[in-house]
Amino acid sequence: MKRYQQSNNPSAKIEPGIIKIFRIYALIRFFLGVGISIFILTLKNGETTNLDEFDKIRVKGFKIPDFFVNDPNLYITIIISIGLSIVLFLYLNSSFINNKIKHAYLPIGLLIAVGILIFEKQFFSPMNFIWQQSVFIYSLLIITAWQYSYKVVLISTFTYSGLNLLLEIIKFNNIPIDITNPEFQRTLFRFGEVLPEFISMLFIGLVINRLIGSQRQHRTQLTQAYQELEQTNQTIEQLTIARERTRLSRELHDILAHTLSGLSVQLQAILVALDLNNGKAKPMVESAISTTEVGLKETREALKNLRPSFINDLGLAYAIKTKAENIATQNNWNLQLTLPKNKLDLHEDVESTFYRIFQESLTNIIKHANTNHVAIALNRINNKLILNITDNGIGFDYSQIIEGFGIKGMRERANLINASLEINSELNKGTTVTLVWENKK
Repeated sequence: MKRYQQSNNPSAKIEPGIIKIFRIYALIRFFLGVGISIFILTLKNGETTNLDEFDKIRVKGFKIPDFFVNDPNLYITIIISIGLSIVLFLYLNSSFINNKIKHAYLPIGLLIAVGILIFEKQFFSPMNFIWQQSVFIYSLLIITAWQYSYKVVLISTFTYSGLNLLLEIIKFNNIPIDITNPEFQRTLFRFGEVLPEFISMLFIGLVINRLIGSQRQHRTQLTQAYQELEQTNQTIEQLTIARERTRLSRELHDILAHTLSGLSVQLQAILVALDLNNGKAKPMVESAISTTEVGLKETREALKNLRPSFINDLGLAYAIKTKAENIATQNNWNLQLTLPKNKLDLHEDVESTFYRIFQESLTNIIKHANTNHVAIALNRINNKLILNITDNGIGFDYSQIIEGFGIKGMRERANLINASLEINSELNKGTTVTLVWENKK
């Protein structure tokens, strides 16, 4: 059993549940942003401007600073922050965008969400009240580690932390060094949280990635076990069918074929006896003999069809060669054969399907084509097995015909092994039948 390897390809199939979780994330961000914005605007527009009482409110060392409320760009930043949250929510709920960009849908959504966090971290945002955004960046980190390899997690973490650090350095250079300046204090605080945040992101990403990788490996093993069980069931079914074919063949031979043979002999004896007398029974007996011989021939053909062992014994290529040469001789065809020299290692169902469709194609050529040249090619190219049967007969306009049981049967057989069947024909230009089967294992 192959060891599971997590894909590094960002365009890999999106894991079940990720988009739903991402949408919940966007919805929570939106409502939190609106609620906290209302709270801040209430403080700003209230009768009391002294925030000493609010300075006493602490949550794990965090307090509401004055500059959040007194920021001159408060309204603009609130509008931008909430607007970006709406954009993310609408993006994640747009099936049109999902269908258009497909595999890029999740990476673009993550980029939008991370861009919003960087904006909020570097500028004023109502979301800065929520644990310095840690809960949001860790949520995005979990989604990334859930979907992609740890290599992608590393690149994302370094990029996010590096951008934040670079922007903080740029801002720090533009701020006067004054320990009492709230903006200077805030920038120093940001510097201090970069490294712990970076390390915790790497660790959390590693844990989530390994857990999801283990889950995927177990899922792959279960899938493989199911496939093996399915193959075992198919094998049992095929063995059952083979035994049933053998039983039917034996019964047909013991009962029907012997009966028809005996009947034919008896009728011939009756015909000889009737030659002594002149009566109406003679043409009736001749007709009965003819009918019996036709029935006997069809019974023997059915017995032959129930016993496809000659394909297993001789191989598909040799079986096609033998059948084609016999029919070509009977119909005075110029036969062109292109067949593999070695015996093909194919499943019994595949060989049987190719041979039956080959038989039906030759039958159609005999009945309808009025041809003197037939080309048959069986080739194996990489994992594909291709059968081409071409005649230079009268052809037909395929768009104007209604498929009979023969062609429908060919298509049904092809579908059973997941093969493709194409029939191309033009008036007075012949017909080509192409059967292609690909081994996807």
